[in-house]
Amino acid sequence: MKRILTWLILLVLLAGCRTLSPQPTQPVVNTPASSPTPVVSFIPQGNIPAPSLFPVAWNERSDFLPGLTDPALADQLPGATIYHIHLNIGDDLASLTGQMEVRYTNQDPIALDSVYFRLLPNLYGASMKVPWVTVNDSPAETRLENAGSVLQVYLPAPLDPGAAVVIQMKFEVELPPGGGNGMNFVYNEDILALAQFYPMIPVYDETGWHVEIPSPSGDPTFTDPAYFRVLVSAPAKYTLVSSGMEEDPVIQETRQTQVFRAGPVRDFYLAGGNGYSAITHNLDGVVINSYTLPGEAGGASLALETAAAAIQSFSQRFAAYPYTEFDIVTMPTGVLGIEYPGLTAIRSGLYDLDNNLRGTPNAIYLESTVAHEVGHQWFYNLVGNDQLNEPWLDEAMTQYITGLYFLDTHGEQGEQGYVDSWFGRWDRVGREEIPVGMPVSEYDATNSYGAIVYGRGPIFLAVLSEEMGIDTFHQFLQAYVRKYAWDIADTAEFKTLAEETCQCNLTPLFEEWVYGD
Repeated sequence: MKRILTWLILLVLLAGCRTLSPQPTQPVVNTPASSPTPVVSFIPQGNIPAPSLFPVAWNERSDFLPGLTDPALADQLPGATIYHIHLNIGDDLASLTGQMEVRYTNQDPIALDSVYFRLLPNLYGASMKVPWVTVNDSPAETRLENAGSVLQVYLPAPLDPGAAVVIQMKFEVELPPGGGNGMNFVYNEDILALAQFYPMIPVYDETGWHVEIPSPSGDPTFTDPAYFRVLVSAPAKYTLVSSGMEEDPVIQETRQTQVFRAGPVRDFYLAGGNGYSAITHNLDGVVINSYTLPGEAGGASLALETAAAAIQSFSQRFAAYPYTEFDIVTMPTGVLGIEYPGLTAIRSGLYDLDNNLRGTPNAIYLESTVAHEVGHQWFYNLVGNDQLNEPWLDEAMTQYITGLYFLDTHGEQGEQGYVDSWFGRWDRVGREEIPVGMPVSEYDATNSYGAIVYGRGPIFLAVLSEEMGIDTFHQFLQAYVRKYAWDIADTAEFKTLAEETCQCNLTPLFEEWVYGD
C-alpha cells in the first residue's frame, strides 16, 4: 500500500524471550518507539559504518548506470535498501556460505526497534543458518520465528524516520537436491537455481512486518525495491546468470569469481548451468539473452523472439523497460515459468518444439509463458503489490496484458485464442464465482487458485475495460503505472484510480468480481 504519514498504530507489544529457537508466530507488528513523526527526508542521516564488502560509498550509484535505460532512475530512490553480498558456492553445489551487509533506511513515519529478515530456504526443504549478526559493527540480539523462516534483529536504539543502519551477517545454506520451492531453489549435477538464497528484508507498512509463512501456491515474496552488489565465487565450469548486469568472470584454475549489480529490483536471482550457451538480440539498446542447454536451439530462438516482441509491446503501452539487459534461462522448474527482475526462468521441457503439453504444442505454451513472464517486469517489479494477499494485482494483470501482446503480435485472432485460455482455466472450477481478490492461502491449491487468479482474474479486467471503455481503461493502466512505479499498490488504490479516470462508480463491479460481496 502506498505509504502514508499517519497511521492507526496497532499497539501490539513484541514479547517473548530473545532466543534462537524457532517459535512459530503470527505476523509481527512493530511497536512504535515514539509517536508518529512526519518524514521530512528519506536520505539516510547519522553516522553508519562504511561498506566493507565493496569499495564504494553507500550513496554511490554510478556503477548501476550501465544496467539502466534511464540514468535518472539511479537517484530516484534515495532510501532504498542496499545489499552487499559475498556468496561462495561449493564445488558440489550443495552448500552456500555468504557474508552480507545491508544499509537499511527507515522510510516510514515511526521509529523502529528491530528489522526483520526472511529466511525462506528454511521453508523449501533446505537449511539456512545465520551464525552471527552485527548492527553498526556491534553484536546484535536476534530471534527466530515462524518455523525458522523469520529472523528478527533487535536494534540497539530506535531507528528514527529517515535514519539508516548497517546490518552485517553471515549465512550458511544447505540446498535440497532435486526439489525446493517448485524446483526454483535446487541443485543437480548440471543446474543451480537460487531464488531467495539470501536473508531478505520484507515490506514494513501500517500493518507491521510482512513475515507470514507463504502458501505453497503463488509467489512467496513481498519486498520493496532495492539495490544489489553481489560477488559470487563458484566452480569455473558453470555459466552464471542473474538479475542485473555482470562483469566478466575471473577464472583461477577450477574456480571463478564474478560481480553482479542490480537495481532497483525487488529481489535478486542467480542461476548456474554447465553447458549453457546463449543467443542474443539487441532491441533498441536492450540486450536480450536466451540461455539454453544442448538440444534446445529451436526453443531458444522462439523464446528470444517472444521476449523481444513482448518488451517492445509493453514498453510502448505502459512505460519503458527499465534495464539494459533481459535474460531467459532454461530450468527444470516445476512451473511453466517464473519471473525475477530482468530475468525469467522457463521450464526446460517447453523448448522441445516437436512435443506437446496436455495436447497443446509446446511452441504455444513457450510463447505465452515467456510473454507472461516478461509482463511481470511491469506488474510485480515496477508496480509492486502484496503477492501473498492480493496476488491478482500482478498475476491477473499480467494475464490480461499478455492478451495485449498477442493482439500486438498476432492480431485479433491471436488475442482471442489467448482469451479463450482464460475461460478454459475458469472452467476447471465450473465457472464458480469465487472472488478474484482473495489471499493465496484462501484458494484451493489444486484448482481454484489458478482457475480464479489466472482465469477469472483477467476476464474481470476485460469486463472492467468494457465498463470504463477500452481507451479510458488503457489510459488508466498508464496512469496506474506512472503513479505506483517503484512503489506498492493495493486493490483499494487500484479501484480509486480507475474511478477517478473514468469518473464512474465501479463498486458494483468490484463487489461482483473482486470482493465477492
